[in-house]
Amino acid sequence: MEHQPMRVTGGCLCGNIRYEADVFLHNGYICHCTICQRSTGQPAEITVLIKAGTLKYLKEEPKYFVSSDTGKRGFCENCGSRIVWQALAAEDDWLTMSPSAVWTARLKRGSRGTYTPTRNCHGIMPARTCRS
Repeated sequence: MEHQPMRVTGGCLCGNIRYEADVFLHNGYICHCTICQRSTGQPAEITVLIKAGTLKYLKEEPKYFVSSDTGKRGFCENCGSRIVWQALAAEDDWLTMSPSAVWTARLKRGSRGTYTPTRNCHGIMPARTCRS
């Protein structure tokens, strides 16, 4: 069965940023890279894929921080809420969104781990599941 994107609305904590987009909520991406760990303060960051060309900001747009040589992170400059991650390469339309910014639906399940070889578990996970 092919999963179809779902139209969602959402925004940041303070309300400055509001958006609508078609998002693939059937599963999420769980990134364990050290950049995502530092950005979230957690062992991993969970995101969901946004269908290319469907993200529309209804109020203010996020400010961006280039966090690596491959992508930038969009956030609210007022409240700090994480909104999106966007690839830097012009030919790459890769966009992901924090499920906590989605208001109209919730993530069904996380099923894809990314950058697991570079994760640093900080003693949180059992040694057999953590590779440095």
